[in-house]
Amino acid sequence: MFNMIEIGRRISTYRKEKGLTQMGLANELGVSYQAVSNWERGESMPDIAKLEDLSRELGASIDAILGNDKKSKAAEVLSRGEIPEDIKNACQWMFGRDVLLDVVRACD
Repeated sequence: MFNMIEIGRRISTYRKEKGLTQMGLANELGVSYQAVSNWERGESMPDIAKLEDLSRELGASIDAILGNDKKSKAAEVLSRGEIPEDIKNACQWMFGRDVLLDVVRACD
């Protein structure tokens, strides 16, 4: 299940990074600014038919917008140092080396 609030936050963040207003994004997508506002507040989701256009306008993949960006998740976990020691030790025991960075590279 998708977390509409998180998706809305990502849409808002990407929109602001591109220097777009809600009205500007709405005009590019052919929707109302209220629709964009509803997406960003997590009140509703963009129509599936608009996802490709939304992705292009925001300069982000559909996966990134919806929170399915595996590379970002893996990199975020690594950067926060949240990988439990037992998992690190298991990787080193199984593969004879630290493979965690290889895992992140594989998510490219």
